Amino acid sequence: MKLVFAVIGIYVVYLLTVTLITIVALWDWFIIPFGLPPIGYAHALGLSIVLNFLIPADAILSKVNDIRKDQGESKWMFPITMGLRPPLTLLFGWIVHSFM
Repeated sequence: MKLVFAVIGIYVVYLLTVTLITIVALWDWFIIPFGLPPIGYAHALGLSIVLNFLIPADAILSKVNDIRKDQGESKWMFPITMGLRPPLTLLFGWIVHSFM
């Protein structure tokens, strides 16, 4: 049981860290050129909280559950997708930023 909590804890720390790094990098690449000041990790966390408040997770989870039922995906697909989402967003942001 301790191993399960350790794995979940590591996953949460990973997800939080990579999400904050992604928000700060995207802000630096796409928002600072408009004249706004850079943000730190605390501001990135606040921005993430505001966005999570504005975009209800229930709507996202219901769509994911509908897709899961239609395609017969496993219960592990959502955590894997959430873990890959920030690094893939950062990768695509970097690609777009390289053309600017």
